[in-house]
Amino acid sequence: MERWRPAEQIVVGDFNLHHPHWGGLMRQRTDPEAEETLRLIEEYDMALLYEADHIPLEAILATPTRGRTFPEKWNWELTDQDRLHRVLVQNLPDLTKLNTEQDIDYATKGIVGAILEAVKESTPKSRVGPRSIPGWTTECKEAQQLARRLRRRYQRERTPEAWEAYRRARNYKARLIRKTLRNYHRRKVKEATSSLEGLWKIARWARRAEPRTTLIPPLQRPDGGMETDVKEKLDMFKDAFFPQPPEVDLTDVRNYKYPSPMQLPPITRREVTEAIRHMPGKKTPGKDTIPSHLLRHISPYIAEPLATLPSVPPVTLLPPTLPRIGHSNAQETGERRL
Repeated sequence: MERWRPAEQIVVGDFNLHHPHWGGLMRQRTDPEAEETLRLIEEYDMALLYEADHIPLEAILATPTRGRTFPEKWNWELTDQDRLHRVLVQNLPDLTKLNTEQDIDYATKGIVGAILEAVKESTPKSRVGPRSIPGWTTECKEAQQLARRLRRRYQRERTPEAWEAYRRARNYKARLIRKTLRNYHRRKVKEATSSLEGLWKIARWARRAEPRTTLIPPLQRPDGGMETDVKEKLDMFKDAFFPQPPEVDLTDVRNYKYPSPMQLPPITRREVTEAIRHMPGKKTPGKDTIPSHLLRHISPYIAEPLATLPSVPPVTLLPPTLPRIGHSNAQETGERRL
């Protein structure tokens, strides 16, 4: 084009590029080559000679749509431990005045609120979406962004130096992502196979991975016939597995004199710590989404406040999140247990 600039020229091609000038203001993507094309059009004073036979159309639908929502999760791997401990200690309630059940309930809610506030101040939330990849890390994201920037740079400059920089970043990104996801998979397999519960999780996942058609074979009725109706089969299962319980004979408990209740010693800090330590790992017992591994981590800070609470029934003492701490009712030995 530069050689034949004084003469008239015709440029033929299929310009499949994205740009707001011909794609509309709603076009969010702009190709780097489109800017170069606009520069050439302005420099050589080019004009459109022949229009394509397909005209882009834009349709706006007024139908309201509801987006898919994903549950928010805490990214525990990025927790600031120092900030977590500092905020927790600052927000723990004063437990010096506990005289009524209302005081105990208020103190319990204060402990839960202090834990939630510490988590909020120290732990970020992970962005979960339909394209989320388990095991994806910040390093993988940064390597991916660097490779994309260098690719755009090479597309603009087309120099050997830009290509070499892009090639190195691309290869490093591929190696890093492959290594990170492989280590994540191995770690999950190791955690799953370290306990019987983990093995059952793998078995359930394997059964659900491939959908199967469930078929209940014909069942034999008490009269010897075969039942094929689904509803009748359900009734037969109900009668077999959930029969009507017999009437309870209470003649042996009438006029029974119950012994006086035992006077149990107060719960100690060691008992609270042991109760928290024996909670199932990676479980969320309550509605406030406080996992058990976090309770074990902060047990040195909350064991003493929980042990300070009087020995009242567990329903009044603790919300669903915190561990149940109580005593046995073995009158022969008087032994306490969690």
